[in-house]
Order: sequence, then structure tokens, then C-alpha cells
Amino acid sequence: MRIRIVGLGIPLLLALALPAIAQQGTAEMGGRVVDETGAALPGVAIVITNEESGVYRDIVTGADGNYFAPQLIPGRYKISAKLASFKTFERGGLIAAVGKTLTINITMAVGTLEETVRVTAESPLVDMTSAKVGGNIGTDELSELPAMNRNYFAAVALLPGIQFAPSNQMGNDTLVASGQTTQNNNVSVDGGYDADDALGTSAGAQVRVPIEAIQEFQVITSMYDAEYGRASGAILNAVTKSGTNQFKGVLLAEAASNKLTAADYFVRTQNLTKPSAVRRDWGGVIGGPIVRNKAHFFFSLERQVDNPNRTRVFPTRPSLTFSKAEDRTDWNTLIRFDHQINANNTWAVRWLREWAPQWYTFSQNRTTLESYQDETDLDQTAVGTLTSVLSNSRVNTVRLARTWEHWWHGNECFRAQGPQGGREGFIFKQEPEGNQALCPPQLDYLSFLAQASTESQGPWDSNYQIEDDYSWFLPGKKGDHDMKFGFRYNYTELRRVSQVNSNGTFRFNTDLPFDATNPRTYPERFTIRTGTFNEFIKNHTYEAFAQDKWRVTPRTTIGLGVRYDLELIPLDETGNPLFKTNAYPVDKNNVSPRVNFTHTLDDAGKSLIRGGYGIFYNRTILGAVDDTLEFGKLTSSAVVQFPTSAADPGPSAGRFPTDPFLVNGPFVNRALLNSMYPPGVPVKNDGVVIFDSPNRSTPYAHQFTIGYVR
Repeated sequence: MRIRIVGLGIPLLLALALPAIAQQGTAEMGGRVVDETGAALPGVAIVITNEESGVYRDIVTGADGNYFAPQLIPGRYKISAKLASFKTFERGGLIAAVGKTLTINITMAVGTLEETVRVTAESPLVDMTSAKVGGNIGTDELSELPAMNRNYFAAVALLPGIQFAPSNQMGNDTLVASGQTTQNNNVSVDGGYDADDALGTSAGAQVRVPIEAIQEFQVITSMYDAEYGRASGAILNAVTKSGTNQFKGVLLAEAASNKLTAADYFVRTQNLTKPSAVRRDWGGVIGGPIVRNKAHFFFSLERQVDNPNRTRVFPTRPSLTFSKAEDRTDWNTLIRFDHQINANNTWAVRWLREWAPQWYTFSQNRTTLESYQDETDLDQTAVGTLTSVLSNSRVNTVRLARTWEHWWHGNECFRAQGPQGGREGFIFKQEPEGNQALCPPQLDYLSFLAQASTESQGPWDSNYQIEDDYSWFLPGKKGDHDMKFGFRYNYTELRRVSQVNSNGTFRFNTDLPFDATNPRTYPERFTIRTGTFNEFIKNHTYEAFAQDKWRVTPRTTIGLGVRYDLELIPLDETGNPLFKTNAYPVDKNNVSPRVNFTHTLDDAGKSLIRGGYGIFYNRTILGAVDDTLEFGKLTSSAVVQFPTSAADPGPSAGRFPTDPFLVNGPFVNRALLNSMYPPGVPVKNDGVVIFDSPNRSTPYAHQFTIGYVR
């Protein structure tokens, strides 16, 4: 018996890039209004209008002429300023980017309101108030640049410190950021969580957003404010497109016919039939007004068909050589609705769904036509947001979101046992009814895997999110203060059922077919799961933050913040001698201070230095702790092997094996197995035992940064 204790604490890592979950998905705009002598102008009526949708924000400048508009939907804006005895000021083409603060100072000339001064200038490229390190990529770049697998993650690799990590499975592309492990990235879409609670982002986002449906995304690779937390890799903060006052759309289609694909070398030399390998992508987006300047819709539909050819040659068993196309398809649907109720209240909802079954997947070079796997996968996210302007300097946003997934990894034998042939996996919380133990055991030869796959597990997880973010602009207090306060609660449910290897695996030291009269063809070891593993994990996460972006002078900004994260994961530690009754690990001291600064080096605001320090806590990846439930001291779902300590020496020496589970060849002795491990009865785990640790803590890191931007 081997024992492993799980502890996730990582002390004091000095890292170059440790960002976190992007909460907002919004932008900010602010500045100061003065007359031609430089004197502040209070009481100026400011209107910030989205040039495409007509949605607007009304603001009045304060006593020192300052104005500030937080929590704007990213896009192209125009700003106007009006005050009696002064000419009306107008400026358009202002790009409010995700996570950025746009500083627009206004000088008003004496005149009448009927006179208008229109300013044409480029939108500022540098956020003079932010110490965050990263970048933004918008619609133009996404539409003009090629993206592998039609995944916007590929475009992220254009930014420094990011490496694209493509996958040979549909929709599983991910990222490596500054050397961090792929599971520690985090993705939000429209402010809603879009990552896998069990795996993190090791397989990318939970639901892929089509390229044509993305307005913009921000990537943070280092240093950020207290509103962000619970990650130690890259942060991807994507915003989907919304409708505008014009009906606009895009149609897309591309195809690679089987006629364009030549038969590979092994198909030709082994006289195999060339499979039909095709790739087709088609779809489109459309958006427009429901009520001009008030209500808009956006819709996206995308279809992907990807059937790559897989050829496997087995020289020691030519009868198993094959060439076959995998069957991988995807339906992706997005619907969004935005509505400005009045000048002070706007709301929006968005639903994203991806249905991506994959059949005949050959996961490794030893997989045969008998041992292939499959996957049914249904992923969805939904977000609802209400933004309310409470006063001239206060804005509040309430957000409700949910991310949920239903999946099952199986095989043909298992699927065939269900009433719908295993297609039950497309309905949330509906679990396939197959029994992996009824499938033939897998035969693990030196060069190939014969008979049924051992893969059989699933099925679902769900994350609910509610948050409230409050912005308060307080000018004239030894500088201007852009303050934010927020609270967020996540409730996660993780349901896992595993029948992996319930059919058993016989391992051979040869490729020879089994012959009852030849001892060298007998298996030398047998591994099997003794029963179905069932678990249900709940995770309650509480997050709170307060931050102040203090603009001490027009050139200098100091950021001060603190956040607190608490995870409550009530695991059943029964049988773990390290815990008292009903106890489980709770890491209560996750306080994260953040301090940063920026200083602009020129009046034009084109260059600055920035730096900061902070403590950054990761989140618990549930897939890293569920092994403590699956492989506990007592279990009714042990993974055991016979012989227990080493392979039976008989077959490799030309003798018949002596282990009771091997003497009859590659046939499972269920009667003997059930007598040793009665179904449904917890017994001592004779395999690997994994104990959770009372000292398990949330991984964290200290970060120091300093840099120059121009």
C-alpha cells in the first residue's frame, strides 16, 4: 500500500506573472474640464455616448472640474460638454478598452451653446493610471489574423509572456503564461466565470467564444488591482459583441474536402482504404436594434466539423492495422440582449452554449479500433448584469452568472448499454446507464491496446456566481480617488462518477495472441476497479475587496488595495486519521495587500514608469483534491492489482502464472473478485491511499514589478 498526503500550499513564490480573475469586463473614462485660462469649470454637463448603440451616460463636473464614468461597456464613444456662456465641446472616436481608464481632459472656449468645437484626435494609447501589465486585442486584430482551430486563444500568443498551447482535441486549446502551469490561468466572459472547476484551464475555457462574437479581450500577465484574485497564471477577460443601431452581420464558411487530402504513407503501403477526412466551418453573426438607442440584440451561430485521419500500424499484429477518421463536431450558439432603461440604469443578459461530441477518438499510438474512446460534452454559461448610476460620482453593478457542464468519457461497449446509446450525456444531470464492468477487459500488450477501452467517467459540474461592485469617485481630497468595493460569492457543485477500469486490464510482456497452451501468452498482471466511485463536492467561495486608485497629481497615481478570499470545501474526511470527526481543511488567512504606482514622464501621457507589490492567492482546483475521496483508507471503489507487489514472473520465464486472477488467462474472475471486495461494501484500500492534509492551504505568491511603457 502506498500513501500520499495532499497539500497545496506554495510558500512565497517570486513570480513574474501572477494575475487573477477579471471581475468586470468594463472600461472607465474620466478627466478634468477647464476654461482657456486653466481654471476649473464646475457644473459642466458631460454626456458620454456609445457611437454605435446610442447608449449614454450623463455626468456633471464637480467643484474642481473633474468627471468620472466607471463601468462602461467597452466600445467606441464620443463625449460632449455643455455649459452656459461656453461653446459646446465634442470629441469622438474614443476607444474605451476592457480594463482600461481613458483620460480625456477638456478645454472649453467662451461662446454660446449653439457654437460647437469639434476635436479630432487619436484616442490615448496608454492608460496613465494603471500598473497592470498586459494587453488588449480587439475586433480588427481578431478578424484579420489567422487563429488556429478558430480559437481566440491563438491571438493571445501575440502578447509578451504568452505561449499558445494547441490541443489535438476539439476546443481544448489553452495557454502557458510566464512559465505558469496551464491550469492556473483564468477566463471570464462579460464578467462571468468561464473556467473548469475540476481542471482549471488546463483544457482552455469552459465554453469557447467564437471569434466573430468577441468585441475585445484583455490579457493581464502581471500586477493588478485588488478587484482581481484567485489565479496565478494569465487572466483573459473577454467581452462579447452587442447589437448596434445598424443591422450588421458576418457570414463565414470554409471547407477542406477529402479530395484535397492525400492518402498518407501508411495507407498506401499497407493497402488500407483511405478514410474520408474533412473539415468544415460555417456560421455567422447578426446584431441590430430592437429600439434604437435603447435596446439591441446580438446572435451568433457556428458549426465545426473536424474529421482528421488516424492511421495506426502494428507490425507484430498486422490484422489490427487500420486507418479511420475521428468524428468531431461542434455547435456553438450565443445570444445577447442589452437594454438602457433610462439615463441611470442599463441591463444585459447573455447565454453561450457549446455542444461538442467526439466519437472514435484515438488518444494514443497504441489505440486500436477496439479500444477507442469517445466523449459527449455540453458546456454553457449565462450572465445577467444590472448597472445603476446612483449619483454623479457613484455607480453600482450587480451581476448574476452561471457556468455548467455535462460530460461523459466512455467507449462503444459502455454507450451501447444505455436506452439512448449513450446520448443521454447531452442532457444536464442525466447520467448514462451503462455498466463498464460488463465490457470485455482491456488487453495491454507491448505495442497495442486490444478490446474495450477502460475509460468511463463523468458527468457534471455547475458554478453559480453573484457579485456586487460599487464605484465611488471622490475628487478634491488631496487628489482624486477612484475607489471600488466589491463582494462576490461562488457556489460550485461537482458531481463525479467513475467506472474507469471496471472492466479490468490484463498486462502482457509480449504481442503474441493468447494461446491457452502457451504460457508466454498469458498475462503477467491484472488491474481492476472494484466498484463505481461516486462523489459530490460543494465549494463555497467568498471574495471581498477594497481599492483606491489615488491620483495624487496629474502625472502620478498610487494604487492601494486589499482583498480577502475564503474557500469552504466540506470534504468527507472519514477514515483519515489526520482529522477529527467532521473536520476538513479551511485556509482562513488569505489576505492580499496590493500597492502600485504609475508616473507619467511627459505632458502628452505617452510614456510612464509603473511598479508595485502584492500577495496573490490562487484557487483550489477541485480535481486536485478529489483523489483524497476516491482513494481513501476505506473504499468501495478501490483500484487493485494482482499480484500486488510485482508482475507474476511465470509468463516471462515461459511458465504459467500462479496468481489466481491470471491462471485462466485474460478472463476476469468476477466470483473471486466479489468475494474479496463485496460490491458496495467499504473495505480496506489495498491500492494507493491518498490522505488529505489538515494543513492544506491555498497556493500564493509574492510579486514585485517595475517597468517602463511608451
